[in-house]
Amino acid sequence: MKYIPFFFLIFSTLFADNISKLNNLSLGIKFNINFLQAPKDFSLGLEVNSPLLFDTVGLNFEFDYAFLRGSIKTNIIKKEEIFNYYTYKLGIITSTGDKYDRIRPYLKLGYLMVHTPDEVFMKPFYNGIYGGFGININFSNPSFLGIFFETMAIGIFEEIYVDEFTTRQIFASGINFAFGVKTFF
Repeated sequence: MKYIPFFFLIFSTLFADNISKLNNLSLGIKFNINFLQAPKDFSLGLEVNSPLLFDTVGLNFEFDYAFLRGSIKTNIIKKEEIFNYYTYKLGIITSTGDKYDRIRPYLKLGYLMVHTPDEVFMKPFYNGIYGGFGININFSNPSFLGIFFETMAIGIFEEIYVDEFTTRQIFASGINFAFGVKTFF
């Protein structure tokens, strides 16, 4: 099961029409902020997108290292602290146009896993889904470097609580904005 993304990457590479499609792999570095908890919930991330299979759909891998600042005080948290958590995303991405286009919109949809610190939160892992849209803006034509902006909705399947006395979810869900730099290979 864990090798499925690699098989998809190899499969999409083998069936690419020509070398420009074969090299349609992208790598991005991004900054995320959760709109509902801003500026308390933000993260830095790395994103890799596979070549698009049949010019339609590709795989999207993302890793975010997040900072939760100013958490609410509970029985476990006695003062305002900063906690780190990780998000892993695996999904599909679809885009219009070619990597050489100056403006290139895209859509994302996939599975999300949140990994929280064991000593603070009730469970170490939480599952969810994400979906959103974004736009790549290339600096020049042809260019392999550009910036991107995206908006995502994130939903966790269960509530993330610090302890049993907390009655509201404090992070990792809601509307997320991201921007960053992306390069195409």
